[in-house]
Amino acid sequence: MFEEERASLVPYVGPFDGFHAVPASVSKTCLVRFDKNRYSVDGRAVGRPVEIRAYAERVEFWQDGRIVGQHIRAFGRDKAIYDPLHYIPVLARKPGALRNGAPFKEWELPPAIRRVQRKLGKVPNGDRQMVQILSMIPTDGLDAVESACAEALNEGAPAAAVVLNILARHREPPPPLTIAAPDALRLTCEPAAECMQRLAAMIFGDDLALEFGTVTAVASGHGLSSSESQQGVNSTGLTGPPPGAHSNKGARFRAD
Repeated sequence: MFEEERASLVPYVGPFDGFHAVPASVSKTCLVRFDKNRYSVDGRAVGRPVEIRAYAERVEFWQDGRIVGQHIRAFGRDKAIYDPLHYIPVLARKPGALRNGAPFKEWELPPAIRRVQRKLGKVPNGDRQMVQILSMIPTDGLDAVESACAEALNEGAPAAAVVLNILARHREPPPPLTIAAPDALRLTCEPAAECMQRLAAMIFGDDLALEFGTVTAVASGHGLSSSESQQGVNSTGLTGPPPGAHSNKGARFRAD
């Protein structure tokens, strides 16, 4: 029976995206309540509604066509599930919350980042510097920030400016754009550089350089060498260098 109906079956295009969608609001503490539990979302999503997409194993929060939060679905009640990175925009305004804030109490940072945090905790404005370092995790990645912190520790300069500089140096430059020129813009005859005329303009001035270029062009058309073309320039009646021109001692222009 299956073989008889195989030709009429719809092709398989991937797993079925089945979820339960409900609207919700975001509290001032960046939390969304769903199924008797609370989940954190990006701090920039506060004040606007989100769409909850509840799957069997995870919960997604969408706003303006993008995901602003994603967590493993929690069962039970009265649980608060945090993602510390969601609170980075809040820390920019309140860096002191990094010490005692609920989202950061159980945040397990890599050893190098934790060491930098301990050292910055002993200096003025250390919390704000640590927030600057943590704010690079969403863009550069946790591994890159940890490597930069380790390098800063090895250099004996565990500061935000040093870590940010290391991250900037380790970023790969974007690949250059490749623009394909249409056939209509391709050169069929490449231009020849007027090197001799440019040199004459530097030495004698524009007027004499133009005359030099004309004679050189004519000489080239008749197959004359550079020395013969120079004689052609001399035959124009130039008996000496123009005013202001430099010449070697004893040098003079021939006049036929």
